[in-house]
Amino acid sequence: MVKTRVWSCDCGTVAAEVTTHLRSAVVCYCRYCRGYARYLSHEAILDPLGGTHLELTVPDQARVTAGQSALKVIRLSRNGPYRWFAGCCETPFANVLAQSALPYAGIVTIGLKDYETSGFEYRSFRRLATGELPAASGSPVVLGFGIMRRLIATRLRGGHKHSDFFDRAGKPAREPMRLSEEERARFLSDLPMEA
Repeated sequence: MVKTRVWSCDCGTVAAEVTTHLRSAVVCYCRYCRGYARYLSHEAILDPLGGTHLELTVPDQARVTAGQSALKVIRLSRNGPYRWFAGCCETPFANVLAQSALPYAGIVTIGLKDYETSGFEYRSFRRLATGELPAASGSPVVLGFGIMRRLIATRLRGGHKHSDFFDRAGKPAREPMRLSEEERARFLSDLPMEA
């Protein structure tokens, strides 16, 4: 089942239409998602166990409809995703793979209007959660199959070349910011890494 929802930042400057599919919800407990929330002073995106709730889609299915010029992007690690947010109020928007040829985006659900999970949520980096997690409700096989199917379909229809996150040459639509060493220490140093 396909669903299109409206996403907007806290102050309403940036808005987007996001199309997602059934069984595409992920909760990520990695140190970078938690450090990102700290960096934006937006720790409300984290659930009580430190997870960020995301809906997976492909970048051309997240269409910015207002406030494009207010979007900013940061990269917290050399090989990590581009993390897009509304610079006006620092609401996190999307985590997008760095290679436009691999079209994948995780939309932070805090900005999705009328959002409710389908009950399927794959939990990544489970060992980094700050407490005991409920029993798994999502299969990595089901999730992975769905992602691969959408990636291939997007590539075949050329959707990876039509995204608000990348220009026609496949470069980020904005110059990504990077953390200084002091910022890395402030936002990431006390967070656990995956063993």
